[in-house]
Amino acid sequence: MKKIRGLFIAIGVLIVIGIGAKVVMDTQKGNEKNMKIHKAQEEIALYLVRNYIDVKKIEFHKINEIKGVGYTSWRISVDVNEKNTISFSMTDLSKVEDATVGHNPKTFRLNKKEEVLTADLDGVEVIYWNGE
Repeated sequence: MKKIRGLFIAIGVLIVIGIGAKVVMDTQKGNEKNMKIHKAQEEIALYLVRNYIDVKKIEFHKINEIKGVGYTSWRISVDVNEKNTISFSMTDLSKVEDATVGHNPKTFRLNKKEEVLTADLDGVEVIYWNGE
């Protein structure tokens, strides 16, 4: 009887350890994903400042993760100076430079810079999407 009770206790302890390990791994994976999303937003903000004239405010909207068979892609919509929406589609958040960029030419009123500059985000209000 004691052996059976000891076996059940051991199995219970192993289950608790397994669940705890799964929770920790999922939390770390979520944190890593959130860090990649934030880094991608920073890179997109820099792209906008370096490629368009008079960027004063950048606001990120919900970032959509699209899971397909064997791939994941991301779609990020951004309002620039409140009235100009531009979208970025990419398969790798760490390669913003490879993103497909799209906007509605009838409503997007920002002018491209003649040459890409090495500007930073000083003086630009950036509102990041934080997953909520």
